[in-house]
Amino acid sequence: MKREPLTFENIEPLVAEAEPRYTSLYVTFRCPETGVEIQSTARLGERTPIGGDVRHSSDFDRLGFARETGNPPFLSDGGPPSSGLDDLEMHIREKPSLETLPPTVYHHAVVRAFEPVRFRFRWDAEKQKYVGVK
Repeated sequence: MKREPLTFENIEPLVAEAEPRYTSLYVTFRCPETGVEIQSTARLGERTPIGGDVRHSSDFDRLGFARETGNPPFLSDGGPPSSGLDDLEMHIREKPSLETLPPTVYHHAVVRAFEPVRFRFRWDAEKQKYVGVK
């Protein structure tokens, strides 16, 4: 069974509201077709790849996370993400706004926020978009 594409570009049309608060992004996902609405949150600057598999950093390579923030997403041994605060997190704590977030960090947080609520949406292959499930 082929899984639906879990990318920011496919999820973005569902983002009705997004608000950074300290080190988290609060997102309201709303389907314009069915009216299904659900809220979720994700930690900003989270270094766990989409899907939670820390053995692969391809999501960060694709998103340009390491290049944009200047921080490698993983420890040199390929272990779990670093738990220390980096400059990005300190900046977010001082000025939480969408305008101050690097786009790749925002995109990654939106996808991470979508992961736990995606069961409320289904991928419509014909329309090439997510649709809310009532």
